[in-house]
Amino acid sequence: MKTRILFTLLLALVALGARAQRVVSGAVTDSVGVALPAANVQILHGADSSTAAFQTTGSDGKFMIALEKDGAYLLKVSYMGYKNFKKPFKVENGKAPQAFKVKLLVSDFFLNTVEVSGEGLAARVTQDTVRYNLKKLTDGSEENLREVLEKLPGIEINEAGKIMANGEQVDKLLVEGKEFFSEQHSLATENISAEMVDSVALYNDYKGFDHQGDFETDKKTAVNIGIKDEYKGKWTGNVSMAAGVRDKYEGKANLFSFRRESQVGFIANANNTGEKTLTFRDFIDMQGGFAAMMDDNNLISMDDIPDFVNWGDGVRNREGATGALHMNFFPSEKLRVNALGLLNRTTQDREENTLTRYIDAGGATVNDRLRSRGKYWFGHTLGKLIWKPEKGSVWTYQLSYSPTASESDTDTDNNFNGEESVYADARDENSFSLKNGLKWNRHIGKDLLLTTKAHYLRSRSGSDMDLSGNREFLNLDFENGEYRYTQDKSIEKDAWGAQTALAKRMGDFLLRAEAGVSAEKNELRLERSTNLDGTQGGEGPAVFTLNSARYFSGLKLSNNKSDLEYSFGARLNYLRLETGAEQSRLYLEPFADASYSFGPSHRISTGWRRDSPSPSFGWLSPYAEARSFRSVYRGGLDAGASSPAHTVRVSYSLFDGFNGIATNAGLNYRRAENTPGSRTALTRQLSELSPVFLPGEESFGGRASFSKAMESVPFKLSFSANFSLRDGYSYWQGEERATEAETYGGRTSLQSMFGTAFNFELAYAYSRSENEVEGQDRSARLYGHRPLVSFRGQVAKSLRWRVKYEYGISDTGDRKLVNELLDASLRYHKKKSKWAYELIAKNILNLSRTRQLENRQEQNYFLTRAYSALPGYMALRVKYKL
Repeated sequence: MKTRILFTLLLALVALGARAQRVVSGAVTDSVGVALPAANVQILHGADSSTAAFQTTGSDGKFMIALEKDGAYLLKVSYMGYKNFKKPFKVENGKAPQAFKVKLLVSDFFLNTVEVSGEGLAARVTQDTVRYNLKKLTDGSEENLREVLEKLPGIEINEAGKIMANGEQVDKLLVEGKEFFSEQHSLATENISAEMVDSVALYNDYKGFDHQGDFETDKKTAVNIGIKDEYKGKWTGNVSMAAGVRDKYEGKANLFSFRRESQVGFIANANNTGEKTLTFRDFIDMQGGFAAMMDDNNLISMDDIPDFVNWGDGVRNREGATGALHMNFFPSEKLRVNALGLLNRTTQDREENTLTRYIDAGGATVNDRLRSRGKYWFGHTLGKLIWKPEKGSVWTYQLSYSPTASESDTDTDNNFNGEESVYADARDENSFSLKNGLKWNRHIGKDLLLTTKAHYLRSRSGSDMDLSGNREFLNLDFENGEYRYTQDKSIEKDAWGAQTALAKRMGDFLLRAEAGVSAEKNELRLERSTNLDGTQGGEGPAVFTLNSARYFSGLKLSNNKSDLEYSFGARLNYLRLETGAEQSRLYLEPFADASYSFGPSHRISTGWRRDSPSPSFGWLSPYAEARSFRSVYRGGLDAGASSPAHTVRVSYSLFDGFNGIATNAGLNYRRAENTPGSRTALTRQLSELSPVFLPGEESFGGRASFSKAMESVPFKLSFSANFSLRDGYSYWQGEERATEAETYGGRTSLQSMFGTAFNFELAYAYSRSENEVEGQDRSARLYGHRPLVSFRGQVAKSLRWRVKYEYGISDTGDRKLVNELLDASLRYHKKKSKWAYELIAKNILNLSRTRQLENRQEQNYFLTRAYSALPGYMALRVKYKL
């Protein structure tokens, strides 16, 4: 019932986004009736000729524009090479005139330029390019590129700092027509000063240096930033310093050089305020984003990312420093060289109290109080070379090296069903990975493209663990009353692969055939003071070797030349494993995707795919290894027993940036049988986990969002909702149990758009999660309520202020935690001055320790976790612009 209600809500939101009270529609053709796509359609107010709405025609030459109120208007249609069309009209009693039939006549002079001609257009659209009129859309109060982009129709900056165009993230950010900043949009948007920006253009069909011509199935989008001449050829950017109460400090430097033959960026950040100097998203973005991780020839894996990057703000204190140098060189028209170097150091400590309720008849309960301290080092270098020796041929070579190291100590006060113990866990960890890959694209005639890839990887990770306590643990026999266990673990990996693909263009269709092979050798070495089967150590290391090879081939047929785009195909995989005994699997992974665009702004898409999980190294290792003073993991799973999973998705989107409407909705369904999970056997001293195949799982989820910038009143209304339902199984003490999990969430906000003097936002966020297990009267519940109000304003264009208050409630049913958040800032910057001053008050209601609450259900237990969060601070920041 709840699912149906939420699904109805999704449909209602879609209908709300698509509804229009006063709709002006029509079709634009040339003098002989041929439709003109991407023609500029502008509706002006009759009283002052200001822009009421703007849109471009679809591929069929049609347009449909919603107006907010009655009145006199002027319809203006323009298209490069044709004379402008103008016609006045009125909207009365909520009714617009009948559909316009617009015929454009060829201009006496065909102009090759696409510059704004001074007629007051907000933007000029030609073919697949939108060029914004910054003189009309900005007022000079903007401080950085972000504030410029946020005023452009159809352009937004999301919470992750990504540039969004027409509701989707842009693929490339260009500076002076050249790719820079990789996926790190925020480096540009936050640090390029507004006065440096000369122009902004949106390319809806971007063709980069390594463009594959007509063989790319997806059009790429890009935003190009033009830099004023006076800022080229020299170092620009800014540096800042901040100091605050309780010895808080912060130092940042963002320096850039834009030259004809090179682009260089240097980023540095050091602080003890708790702000991350390196985030999970930063690491991914520096190397091309998540899409690069999905490539068969990828040089990036989740194993490369140090654990501390994923910790979020669940720490008590954090001190960090990061330096990064990003360089692009253009020595000739045939060569591009990109280089990146990064070094990070982070120190942080955290505290948490956890209550673990295991799913068994006895109802074992474990209460832990944990205190952890750690130092972490991370380095990363990346080099990329793109060479085009001749037309139709592109070589790409990439090399990366990533070392990491860490030292950590964790003390735990443990209470197991009323019995108390104290344990210590000290670890030293280090790793490195060296990767390189080569790709060659070659056009064979007009209709064939050959792609060949090869890669090699070498990596090693090591972990030295020292566990001690005041009593026995892990069911081990200890001598001389010394309760201590040591374990040294290392994994070495060598991997290589090669792949060849041939694509053929057949009219509107593209056929792609591929074949490839990848191979790995993994070696695990374990040295333990005491073997976990109870015998003493000293018998030499335990060694496990896994050799694997995967052979694959596939076909894909796609059509992206019309409003209806689709692709379908399949990949055949053969997997062979050698672990002493040989195992093999043969499996087929078919897929199908389709999307349909109608009108200038609507799009609906759907897809289905069948995929099979690949076995991990940890599944197959037969040796037991300690994970903590209580936990032991033992592999030995049969890799050939897993079954494929089916995934179905449906989504709808509407984005009309010039009329301020954005709507997105989507549904996802996934079903899998014989899925990998974990089996737990629990005693007083030991929780032994081992991989196991469970009967299966089924999940269904959805999301919806709607936003509308209203014209009659200066407000923007936004709404989002999501839900997820999951049915699965847990495996406990030899018994399978069915599980159910439900999560719901939503957020509503009202933002004012009064201009620069004063604005506010009112918002409310809600979340709920429930988890239940068959045969248990326990359940894990967490309810969250988070109202928010924020105010911001500006005085005389030089003084800006901002206040945000958030009241958060986390309720598990038997425990409630309230967190109040108050942020404030006051910033002074005089126009054209190189200096700026800012007083910062962050989370000032919690200048001492703060706590957060979490409640969730895993496969074998319920967990309630109260953990440390960063305290607030106050500081004064001084920034200087070069």
